Amino acid sequence: MSTQTKKESIPEHKSSPKYYSVKEAAEVLGVDEKTVYKAIQNKQLPSRRVGRKLLLPRLAIDPDPATDRGAGRGSPHSPEEK
Repeated sequence: MSTQTKKESIPEHKSSPKYYSVKEAAEVLGVDEKTVYKAIQNKQLPSRRVGRKLLLPRLAIDPDPATDRGAGRGSPHSPEEK
């Protein structure tokens, strides 16, 4: 059995990562990275620490990646709405 055949059968999901970095989340939300850090600190956004890196679940930031950036203005996850 060749390893090439095995690799080809595993689908890659580059377009929809399970987690965003703080920088990526800030870009998706259209806010500064400091705003994302404050939202994490105030428990407005869930996060998970992996080593020294903070990761945010994609579904908390961008629940529908097929739409135009998901959690923009008017979204329940938008930082400017409480």
